Amino acid sequence: MLMCVEVKGELPKPEQESLDQQRRFEEWQRQQNERFQPDPDVFFDTPEFPSLDDDQLLDGTCFPIAKIQLVSAENKQFRWLEKHLNSRLETDGCLDAKDINRLMAETQNDVISAGYVTTRLVAEAQDLNSGLLTFTLLPGYVEDIRFADGAPRRATVWNALPIRSGDVLNLRHLEQGLENLKRVPSVAVNIDIEPGEQPGYSDLVIQWQQQKPLRVTETLDNSGSENTGRYQSSVTLSYDPYWAFNDLSYVTYVQSIVFAVGQLGSQSFSAHYSVPYRYWLLSLNGGYSENFQTIKGETGSYKYAGTSSNQSVKLERIMFRSGHQKVTASFSVKASQSESFINDVEIDVQHRRRRKMELALQHHWFLSKATLDASLIYKRGITALGASEDPEVKAGYGVKNPQWLMLDINYSQPFKFVKHNWVLGSRLQVQGNLTPLIPLDQMLLGSDYSVRGFDQGISGESAAYLHNDLVFVVPKISQQITLGFDAGTVFDHGAVLAGASLGFKGQVLGVTYEASISRPLLSPAGLEPESSIYAFQLSKAF
Repeated sequence: MLMCVEVKGELPKPEQESLDQQRRFEEWQRQQNERFQPDPDVFFDTPEFPSLDDDQLLDGTCFPIAKIQLVSAENKQFRWLEKHLNSRLETDGCLDAKDINRLMAETQNDVISAGYVTTRLVAEAQDLNSGLLTFTLLPGYVEDIRFADGAPRRATVWNALPIRSGDVLNLRHLEQGLENLKRVPSVAVNIDIEPGEQPGYSDLVIQWQQQKPLRVTETLDNSGSENTGRYQSSVTLSYDPYWAFNDLSYVTYVQSIVFAVGQLGSQSFSAHYSVPYRYWLLSLNGGYSENFQTIKGETGSYKYAGTSSNQSVKLERIMFRSGHQKVTASFSVKASQSESFINDVEIDVQHRRRRKMELALQHHWFLSKATLDASLIYKRGITALGASEDPEVKAGYGVKNPQWLMLDINYSQPFKFVKHNWVLGSRLQVQGNLTPLIPLDQMLLGSDYSVRGFDQGISGESAAYLHNDLVFVVPKISQQITLGFDAGTVFDHGAVLAGASLGFKGQVLGVTYEASISRPLLSPAGLEPESSIYAFQLSKAF
């Protein structure tokens, strides 16, 4: 069926309307995931092993030690330690009792810092005239893993705790296990290390309690589009499954609040499920959105509508962790579809079936009280899995398999100033294209999530923005005052924009509120932003 429609008046550009719809929907999904997926950090403080006071040791014979040998029942696991010990030997030096004592204490602290808090290093009586110094390593093992009294029988740790009975006890495994357990919002959990029945063995006793596995969160805000309904209400149903695999699930429904019923509106639905397995995490996401508006032309009114849906699967793995940092690698595949209609007739040039893959590497540092995250993400469009060419590619712009890189750096630093608590937060995001990109893949600057103060923005293949917040924690009441400053640039044509915001956040009678006013400070030619942007959000959890 072929249908031609001539509309005079304020018919929005179909391409831009479709892009805005998809961007708002995907950004809303990202915000939902950040809001309802706890990301706990567990880093234990490790004790230091004190060395004997040198004054208690008499000066004695100095022995020329050519090699240090480590004897252990777990030689393969502690091979790094023997190399580390030998690297500390001086080429033309010798060791007396004080030197050996200091070396043992430093090495014991290295073992503890590596997470082996129940493993001990000893030096037995030996003849050092041969030039060989032998240390004996006594590994500390896990004897039993059990739940404390009062924990329900359905509680499990088989997929959360990457350690088993008989393994050498390492705090890094306990930290990972606790992070997997604590990511479930309704669960309060801790792990105690208690002496086992056998010498050199310890028991892991898990304190596990769960409250309100089923939760409802209602939200009201004005984050919608002017064309399809500025005010929105949403309901999120979160359920931490009864079978207690330490998995997480929630669904959200959003509906626009409009007074001109039948003239405009929007609704969205999203779902999430994730489950850990030791150092792995599998996440599934899906969503659907639709919106419509009535356009008045000279010859009548026309209904302009759009739908968008997406599905994604993501697999993450902790590649490395220490007492203050961890490195995560992830791979994800995402499918998305979108259509636009005029009077229920599809606009073929706006039909999209896109597939995309992402490879990411994230480094997380825990710097005393501060945290620093740096992520490098490689994104690539793929033509497999039922994908079709984008309309722009068919028209000769862009490529079938676009590629681009993204750098995302987040920093948060709490501090005290004039006896009050403050938090400084910054986010730097940079995008660089490896191939030409269509508008949907370009970076958009000018929103609450990039450069605040703008109701419309600019985009480019290569761009960057810096998002800054200074938060004052009001004493004695549950409220925060936030001063924000953002700036961004599109490298393609050198356009720059900047904005500032003032926000308030707190809780009254169980209702969490957020309100802000933002203003543009600098905008490129051709962009005519509003003088001020007002935003609010009210939410209550049951």
